[in-house]
Amino acid sequence: MEEVAEAEEIDTEEIGTFHINILSKGLKFIPSPVLKRAKNDLLCDWENLSRRMRLNYSFRNTENSSEKHPFKRKSEFTPEFANNAIETYLWKTKVELERLPMVNSRNNLTKNEFNSLISLKKNENIIIKKADKCSSIVVLDKHMYIKQAMTQLSSEIHYHKLSETHSKDIFNKIIDIIIPLHNMGHIDKHSLDYLTSGKEFKPGRLYMLPKTHKLSIDQINDIEKDKNLIKDINIPGRPIISMSGSPTETIAHFIDYFLREIVFQQWTYTKDSTAFINKIQELKLPFEFIMASFDVTSMYTYMEHSEIVNAIDRAWNKLRSCNFKMKIPPIQSMLELIRIILKNNEFEFNGELFRQKIGVPMGSPLSPSLTDIRMFEIINEILNKFTMRDKIMHLSVYRDDAFLIFKGTKAELTEFFDISNSIHPLLKFTFDINCQIGIGILSKEMQPLRVFMRDLP
Repeated sequence: MEEVAEAEEIDTEEIGTFHINILSKGLKFIPSPVLKRAKNDLLCDWENLSRRMRLNYSFRNTENSSEKHPFKRKSEFTPEFANNAIETYLWKTKVELERLPMVNSRNNLTKNEFNSLISLKKNENIIIKKADKCSSIVVLDKHMYIKQAMTQLSSEIHYHKLSETHSKDIFNKIIDIIIPLHNMGHIDKHSLDYLTSGKEFKPGRLYMLPKTHKLSIDQINDIEKDKNLIKDINIPGRPIISMSGSPTETIAHFIDYFLREIVFQQWTYTKDSTAFINKIQELKLPFEFIMASFDVTSMYTYMEHSEIVNAIDRAWNKLRSCNFKMKIPPIQSMLELIRIILKNNEFEFNGELFRQKIGVPMGSPLSPSLTDIRMFEIINEILNKFTMRDKIMHLSVYRDDAFLIFKGTKAELTEFFDISNSIHPLLKFTFDINCQIGIGILSKEMQPLRVFMRDLP
């Protein structure tokens, strides 16, 4: 099928049935392997199996897998020999693999689908992304995608344009704190090696996830009637900054190892859909009640750095009740490291460099814990001012989304959201309140429940 490699490029207006068919298979779909590479791939798998078996044999009595250090770097060491029985088995297995005839597997793509896949891959005029908060795949015009991202990056409140990266300086600031902590016995050798591993650092990378769920019902209905209208709709995007390979990546993982235990202790904490359903099933509801969901608008990008650091400072004592496999570093050093991470969020987009001035980067391993801890304080401030707090029968929070069950009236619950929108100078709450319903009624009034569960993992 080599002839399809010269497939013509398409634009967003020319995407047809076969392109849709291949995209509908999902971004994790894997085409059938090429026969000429199958034998080599098989022998590579044998090499990996051999290494694992030799390692398990060589270190079988030296370390309990359940007690592995959370930040121990993966070793590249490969033993040359295990014992006679293992080596004989591995040798015979390799011989049989070498003899194994390679036959063409059934292609899981039609010729037209494969042709469409190549044309999508070569097309430089489109961007293909997974939709935000759902599994849909969205094909975007690249020019519009870049324009929308640059519009967000033009905000002087949130971002500052840079002429060059400061990755090396940022890493050196972190090292200046980490090494003295190790010398004083607060950080062990495994953690030090993990945090100081030498490599070429680079800024984070920003990309946008299209918020298709923000499209109105009227827009969706219009598109279904006339597909050509979709090119005129500017789908909003959620900015995600991948910090993989950046100078703050490893220290963010290290700090999050401790902070997430604070999050787990919060009474509003919701792990996932299963945990949420289990909580709901245990409730003894009155005959009539109200459900509501609410969302914190731009929570990640509107929290001040100082308020986040102060919230961590206030919550740090909760770590005393936690059991870790290593020492908890001194709070002042950890707070200074958090300040460095927050103030030095550098990233690249479309060949240009930026630094985030306020909030946390959605995409950093530390950001969820930082915002969860501060958000828990804000929720409690609201509840302390809400005169009908006792009428809240249930409250679950997941990141910037929440769901509650209230046994009062809609007018009474409105006070809760009035307080919410006056509690913080930048954060604003949007909410969806259903009418008063009885137990067992399943209808459009269940919308708050569906909205919240849509966002759960």
